[in-house]
Order: sequence, then C-alpha cells, then structure tokens
Amino acid sequence: MSLNEYPDEDVGQPAAEALSQAEAALKKQFKAFGKQRMYSIVTAYGEGALRCGYFNDESQLLYSAVIGAEGKPLCQADYTAFAAPTHAENLLPYGEVMVEVSDTALAVGDVLDITVSAWTVHQCQYALEGPLPVRGEPGQHFTAAWRPRQAGEYTLTVTVTDEAGHSESRQTALTVAPGSAGFQEVYSQKDGSWLDVPYRASTMDHSGCAIFTLSHALYRMGMEGEELLPGALAKTFALCLTPDGTNNERLIREAAAAFGFTTKGALINDAKQIAEYLRNGSMFSFSIARGHIALAVGISAEGDMVRVVDSAPFATFDRIVNDSLYYQTRSGGFRAAVRLEDIPGARWYFETDDYGGLEYWLRLPYVARRGVRLIQP
Repeated sequence: MSLNEYPDEDVGQPAAEALSQAEAALKKQFKAFGKQRMYSIVTAYGEGALRCGYFNDESQLLYSAVIGAEGKPLCQADYTAFAAPTHAENLLPYGEVMVEVSDTALAVGDVLDITVSAWTVHQCQYALEGPLPVRGEPGQHFTAAWRPRQAGEYTLTVTVTDEAGHSESRQTALTVAPGSAGFQEVYSQKDGSWLDVPYRASTMDHSGCAIFTLSHALYRMGMEGEELLPGALAKTFALCLTPDGTNNERLIREAAAAFGFTTKGALINDAKQIAEYLRNGSMFSFSIARGHIALAVGISAEGDMVRVVDSAPFATFDRIVNDSLYYQTRSGGFRAAVRLEDIPGARWYFETDDYGGLEYWLRLPYVARRGVRLIQP
C-alpha cells in the first residue's frame, strides 16, 4: 500500500498514524481486507478526523475507515459489494455534493442520465417533484437514470448521506416537453415508462418481456409502422398472455403469420445448428432464465458466444443458473459480469429500482440448453 497524505490541513494527528489505525480496524472487521493489492488515500473528514480510503488498481474504492482526532476508528465500511464502482476521483471534500445531468431540457421518452460525486459513497437518494412525482429508495447507486412519461416542470433532488448520518441535498430544475419515443433499438422494460401500459390483465412492465423481444426482432428485420411498437403488439397479441406468462410458442407462430417471417414449432437445442442460423441472419426468441424471454441476435467470430438483446437484464442476472452474463473487452475477449454495471450501456432507473435494456453475450452451450425458437427473416 502507498500513502498520499492530505496537504496543509490541521487534523489533529499525522496521516500515517491514521492509516495504521484504519488498517487495524479494517482487518478486525473485514476478513477479506488486505487480501488484494490496494493503495490508500487519506483525506480530511469533519472536525479533526481523517478518512482512509483503500482502492484497487482500477481506482475503485473497496474499503474505508474514519479515524477520529484522538486516533480511534469512528466507523468502517466495505464497498466491495456495491452495485456501482466508486472511484477515488469522485470523492469530494467533506460535505460537498456535485450533481451532473445529461440535459435539463427533455422530451417525453428521452432518458436523463445522472452522475453524483460526493464526500462519501455511503448512500444516495433520488426524488422528483412535478406533474408525476417520483421518490426512489435510498441506496448505493451514485449513477442513475430517469425516463419522463409526462410533460411539465420538475425538480430533481439528490440527497447524499454518510456513515455518520450527515446529509446534504442538491436540486436541479428540469423541463420536459411533449414527445414520443418511437422505435427503440433496445427497449427498457423496467425504465418506468411501461408501468401503466396494459398487456391484457397485466402491464408491460410486469409481463411484457416476450412482446419486447418480438419488437426487437421486427426492428432488426427492417419493418416499420406504429403497429410494431410494443404497446400495439401487446394489444394485437393480448390473448397470448396466460396466468403463467406469455405463451411464447403461440406468440411467435401468430406473429410469423402476421408479419411474414418463418418459424418452427419445436425448440432448437443443437448448438451447431443455432450457430449456423445466427451466422445466416436468423434470430431466436427464447426462455433465457426462469420466467423471462429475450432475443438471440448474433454469434461471435469464434462461434462460442451468442449476442443477446434483453429488455429486463436484471431478471436474467438474478435468475441465471450455473452461468453468467458476459461482456466483450477491448482486446476482443469475453469476461463474466460480476455486477450488471460491468456491461457497457447499463443504466439503473431510480423510479423502478431496476435496470434498462441491454445487449450482452452468453455462452452458446447455455443458450442451447435453454432451447430457442426460430425467427427467420
């Protein structure tokens, strides 16, 4: 470990002594502390205290301890299980909060991205006042998203709270104009905009994964028209929804007759056949995990990884058994996602406490074991 002392600050004790006390406290409380390579940064924290943060080689905060002016540990925290990584450069001086938004002028259907930097990464809460108020639960997400579904003037309030209970809030004014999202390459079933969109006796937010999957496939076949939007598809194929979920065999069969693509009655489980179909431009709707449907759209150059479009990726991430979701690194290899934020493009929506649609990769043997339903242009 290396030490970076906080400069020009009267803190009551040397940073090196605080670091020593922090290490002892963290080793006592967390068995995993010190088992990996880390570096430390010591910063002033309140009245005479020092905050000792421990980071990995990717500048992700792993552990933290606050050491009081008398040299005693006030609190310790383990951030290794956080949903989103926290980096050293995001930590601000004590009590400071900075909120960055992608835009302050939006239209209905746009996505607002929010990034929060603060003196702590203990807890963050998002709330909106306006025509359609939203109040998220406090949690560990310091990046968030919101998709407005009603026009008007809104005020975004972000409240950050540290381990000692000290809170700071910041507000941002937002204007949402009327609009329509139209077609999307990847629909986000859990972004909040589908909460009230009906699908027979249910909603698209709760039961729409097979409909979103069909919409993803039709989009990739180059089809156009309002009748292909997910809400319209939910009305057209409403009878495919049963008390146990969508009858996907019936949905794809009826959609094939309506839109002119080819399918087969039986699921395909042969890995080589699946790979060949994908190479030739076909797609597959399939049960990617218990109670959830997604779309297979491509195959890797080596033929061992399948590209997936998923409207509700946390359902897969949470339910997948004996395998993982994968993302492609810059070098071209594939790496298992430890958390959903590892996958490029992941967004967490504070209105629903869930994640937006994603494209990622699965191993071909896993896809073959699940069995896939052909969608052939």
